[in-house]
Amino acid sequence: MKIMVVGMPSEPIHEFASGEDMVAAAPAHGWTLTGYEDMPHLNEALRGMPKFMELHGPAGGGDSVRYETWEANNLYSSKNGTGV
Repeated sequence: MKIMVVGMPSEPIHEFASGEDMVAAAPAHGWTLTGYEDMPHLNEALRGMPKFMELHGPAGGGDSVRYETWEANNLYSSKNGTGV
């Protein structure tokens, strides 16, 4: 399963092959592991995925899972793309 971490447009997209790979790389990126997704109503592919204080996610499912930095989430989730 492909895991993507998306930041602001000027930041690189980080990709990982597994949740374990992402957890192993987290300290180098400054991400703090807070636990693992356990909400039963979510897509089965998201359950058991790591959760981080600095990232929004996991989201998606199927063949890929997406995380976003909080700044990127504010930008991409706004109506006009300005974070407002």
